[in-house]
Amino acid sequence: MNSTVPSSLADDLQNPTLVSLLDISRWLAAAIVFFGHLRNPLFLGYGSVPADSRNWFVKGWYFVTGLHAEAVIVFFVLSGLLVAGIGFTRVKNDRFNLVGYAVDRFSRLYVAFLPALLIGFAADTIGSHCFASTGFWNHEHPMIAEKVAGDPFEDHLQLSTLAANAMMLQFFVVDMVGSNHPLWTIACEFWFYVTFGLATLMWISRGTSRYLALVCISTMFAVLGVSYPVYLGYWLTGLGVIFIPRWKWLRPEMTLAIFAAILCTARVLQSYTDNDFGLQVL
Repeated sequence: MNSTVPSSLADDLQNPTLVSLLDISRWLAAAIVFFGHLRNPLFLGYGSVPADSRNWFVKGWYFVTGLHAEAVIVFFVLSGLLVAGIGFTRVKNDRFNLVGYAVDRFSRLYVAFLPALLIGFAADTIGSHCFASTGFWNHEHPMIAEKVAGDPFEDHLQLSTLAANAMMLQFFVVDMVGSNHPLWTIACEFWFYVTFGLATLMWISRGTSRYLALVCISTMFAVLGVSYPVYLGYWLTGLGVIFIPRWKWLRPEMTLAIFAAILCTARVLQSYTDNDFGLQVL
């Protein structure tokens, strides 16, 4: 094995404590994203909350649920660590199987994604016809109009939009189908996996296969647009983790504290951008 290959990742993932920490991190990130999306249609925007009602509990609720964007990035980084990090180690150790990788990644996403896509489409279609008076799907309800930008949900219920979402083109090429806006993260993950698979093919192949993979990557970047490399960079941060030397003086508690401080700082800066001035005093 090449001496430059980081060999600790596979060993570390045999440690049940680390695996449990990664699982908890993913669950927490997913929970914050869930409650963040749930907050929008059910709660007033923070600016609409009466000043005398902005106690510490209310501020804490809006502060934590406002971390949904950061939680998505955490999820991307963890995915990069577990998918790209392990994949890269296997490539360097000549144990990477491209077909097996493709089957694993494809099934990992689509087993959950397709039912969610179809159920969401059916629920939005029925709701937009049977419960149009609620103002949710046409954005006529003040709470929805206040917080959800873009066209009304009912304008994105065409079969063509559904088909494009099934091909993971939402967010980059077409809008997310109906009100299912969180589907953009699944599209990101899909193309992260494709990019890593094609880059690996370029690395391990010779001749025509290498040039074909390069053409596919170039085409993919052109179609997905300028925002894709930014999100891919977040994902590749997880891969970069395996190259960071272990600092024995940096204890886990200190690492956690630094990470929490970065998240809180990002949230406070976001509050300035969103004009949530009340959150800045937390």
